[in-house]
Amino acid sequence: MKEPQATDGILGGQTPPPINSATLGGIEGLQQQMTIAPPEQRSQLLSTALNYGEAGVDLVIATLNNDPILTVRATAYQSLQSVDSEKAKAAIANGILLNPGDQVYGVYKSAIQFNDEFFRLNPELQDLDFMNETNWEEFGYADYESFCTSEDNYNGGEIDSYIPKRVAHYISREEAEAAAEQLHQKLVSEWDYTGDFEERADFDLNEWCQANQVSSISGYGYLYDLKVELKGEGNYKLLAKLWRDAIGDFAFVREETVSEPQYLKL
Repeated sequence: MKEPQATDGILGGQTPPPINSATLGGIEGLQQQMTIAPPEQRSQLLSTALNYGEAGVDLVIATLNNDPILTVRATAYQSLQSVDSEKAKAAIANGILLNPGDQVYGVYKSAIQFNDEFFRLNPELQDLDFMNETNWEEFGYADYESFCTSEDNYNGGEIDSYIPKRVAHYISREEAEAAAEQLHQKLVSEWDYTGDFEERADFDLNEWCQANQVSSISGYGYLYDLKVELKGEGNYKLLAKLWRDAIGDFAFVREETVSEPQYLKL
């Protein structure tokens, strides 16, 4: 078989062009690559689009409005946020368009119950589908929220935290998890009701203190004592971990599928 020589031509059609090259030059080449590149490469290509002035801005806006992949549209949205032009500002004024079928991540405040003795972070109430499927009319209420805010529920409607509440949507699960952790820490630090929370059945306070290098545990006969101590020290990170391990999360992330067109501001 004849060995290939340095002067031989390269047989085309076997591999796609690399991301940093274009069959055509300039904005035309970039547009061509955007039509054939996979989603991850389309997101990378958008970083160079603004080098082509108004034509590049038009390409990013077209991607924002038309790309079928949400993460690519999100990259286009973020790119346009740095553009100081009326065209770019108008394109992102309403946020990023979410299409039916897109996957997003909601960050929620957890539902809290009270049974006259203690509060409880109820994981079952994080199942929003379960709550929505329940026929609350059988119990005399229009829906779950009506029950929660009714004057004849456990606490006379004074605490609306019986209802899981979405506080934000994110496109990235990692960003949603980080936001939920921040919200959990914030809510733990702000909790000031005198009633205590129900502990997990398998939680052992002494073991937790040893595992987390809390040196003095002799005075912590109850979880409440340690919570007060950590809060007084301003050690909210460890307090948040204690709360999660012993009781549960004040915030959680829920993956959701968009059912109808809507806008999301990032």
